[in-house]
Amino acid sequence: MIDSLDIHHLGVIDEAHLNLGPGLTVVTGETGAGKTMAVSSFLLLQGRKADAAKVRYGTDEAQVQASFVVPKDAALLQRVADAGGVWDEDHDQAWLEVSRRIPARGHSRAFLGGARVPAATLEQVVGDLLTIHGQSEQMRLASSSAQRDAVDAAGGTRTRRALRDYVQRLQEYRDAREALENFDATIREQARFRLAWQALVAKVDAVNPTLGEEDDLRAQSQDLESAESRFEAFSSAASRLAGEQASSSVSDTIRQAVHDLHKVLDDTDETGTDGSATAHQLNELVERLSAAALEIDDIASEISQLANQTGANPQQLEDIYARRQQLRTLTREVGMSVDEAIAQADEARTQLASLQDPEQEQARLQDTVRTAQELLTRSASELHAARVDAAQSLENAINSELPHLALGDARISIVVNSSETFGSHGQDTVEFLFQANSGLQSHALAQTASGGELSRIMLAVELALSDTDSDVTFLFDEVDAGVGGVAARALGERLKRLSSHAQVIVVTHVAQIAALADHHFVVRKHREGGTTTTAVHELTFDERLPELARMLSGSDTDVARAHAAELLRGENMAR
Repeated sequence: MIDSLDIHHLGVIDEAHLNLGPGLTVVTGETGAGKTMAVSSFLLLQGRKADAAKVRYGTDEAQVQASFVVPKDAALLQRVADAGGVWDEDHDQAWLEVSRRIPARGHSRAFLGGARVPAATLEQVVGDLLTIHGQSEQMRLASSSAQRDAVDAAGGTRTRRALRDYVQRLQEYRDAREALENFDATIREQARFRLAWQALVAKVDAVNPTLGEEDDLRAQSQDLESAESRFEAFSSAASRLAGEQASSSVSDTIRQAVHDLHKVLDDTDETGTDGSATAHQLNELVERLSAAALEIDDIASEISQLANQTGANPQQLEDIYARRQQLRTLTREVGMSVDEAIAQADEARTQLASLQDPEQEQARLQDTVRTAQELLTRSASELHAARVDAAQSLENAINSELPHLALGDARISIVVNSSETFGSHGQDTVEFLFQANSGLQSHALAQTASGGELSRIMLAVELALSDTDSDVTFLFDEVDAGVGGVAARALGERLKRLSSHAQVIVVTHVAQIAALADHHFVVRKHREGGTTTTAVHELTFDERLPELARMLSGSDTDVARAHAAELLRGENMAR
């Protein structure tokens, strides 16, 4: 419910404050007085497009602000909180401020609970709180989607549950179809990948490398090459000492020299007879040579031992060279390092495992689609059945209201047809057919009903759907077009009945409707110093009499007042 409405500098309205309450509220006034601006203020609160041309001339900005009262556990408050808005609470109710500011230049600004929000957010939140039936909204009822929504609302819990199940089944069906289509679209490409993956795996498996093997072999070869180099050096030294590269070993040559010196000793006495060497000197040389021969034998032996300890393994080194050549060939063929080849081969095996049997996978996906479609078809049938029943119930309820809305001979028929297409809201198309008078052929509502008839049919729909208290405020503009007399009184009574379940605001030119109001506001135009302004006032009971008289006859005459008084008395007696 709207608790209050403030309008500043909007069109001809300079300042206006409306304290609104439950029940039926009417807004009246002479043609051109500015009632349209009152309706525009509600449209702005709904997030509709703002027009800078509606900013009052000479002012910088127009502003519309309303205070809504909702249950403090209302679901829409979570959306307000998500947008950063706040509200006040008192007992079981919450007060939510909504405003819109339209500058003469620049973009409009929307506020929800004090937080600036996009206009679309106002449309989402206030759209749940305020339903406007005006000339610009008349064609909404003529649309198939609005007619379907009305039928779904009439179906209550059964239709809501069926629609919710259908939407879930539709998503499951679409997901299954998408999976199958993606599989079919990529199966040829996957075949090309399969060949490439198989070739890679075959090359890698033929070599059977291990992670880090290249580095390990490189290190081993370096160690073996170093050992081989040391072995060759030791071996060469040992062989030289051992005489493998000459006619005799070094030690044998020395021993031969000792033998030769002994011959000299045999011919020389201790004093030395040859004048060149003494026996003592020769003996010393023989001893030294003999010791050198033994030392060289020891050295040769130790060098041989060192050669054996180098760990040289020519065959192993040759094997390593051959293995490294295999790995180099693999990296050249696959265009990546050994470790990368191993990783890619593992990934290829995983992919190949998932593609072992594409026909089986395709059959599985097709079966999933068939199952999802069967469930979706069943769900669509249940939704269709719920809508057919709801349409019949709504049709009867609307037709029972039409005689009270100056449409006594008119009749609404609601047709629910099922198509082959699975749409977002089911397979159904809903169409309201309108028969203006008995004996005439029914046609689509949008093609047959006039603007006034559409407004009243919209009211009939709201009456048919308003069996319980509602938090929605209904605004009717021009619902009384072409209606007067007894029919106008009947129309007012239907609006009155709707107001027992929800707050109803009516912009009207008909006194019979205005007389039924719980709250009566009048829009009046004033001229001061060449400037025209419009003010909105709530009328007291006594002030209502002259306004109703004006509405009845166009002027405040005694006869008109008498008629107006009769209307008010009738209303008081009804209460």
